[in-house]
Amino acid sequence: MNRQKNAAELGSGAAEINSLGGFKPSTKKLPAYGRALIDAQARGLTVPWLCIALGWGVGCGCPRVVVTPDTQAHELDLHLVAGLDCMVAHRGETHHALDVAEAALLAGAVCCPVFDLNTGTLTTTAEVMAARGLRAAA
Repeated sequence: MNRQKNAAELGSGAAEINSLGGFKPSTKKLPAYGRALIDAQARGLTVPWLCIALGWGVGCGCPRVVVTPDTQAHELDLHLVAGLDCMVAHRGETHHALDVAEAALLAGAVCCPVFDLNTGTLTTTAEVMAARGLRAAA
């Protein structure tokens, strides 16, 4: 059955409920520079938008977090993107980029298009959502 996913149903993944009904910390990991962004948000600072860069040489010179090539989207704690406009930038890693964009949207990003720097191709948030079977939260 191809059931559509809803961000409100899946939550951010920041905590899980254990078998006794209590919460346990997430075993997911923050992307590089994620802790600095969380600390800035705690001090009341914000960014107008955030680049989720797939690799160290991508997105330099703009507010970004970095997802290394060996990190899968399901391993990421992306609760820090909730309420932010994001963009995944990559160099020819389309499948991984779509995985990360999906995870960001499910974590509460307002939008998350995907941009391939090698080809200049932009995949809009609506196209990401359609490709991944996501629907907007009601």
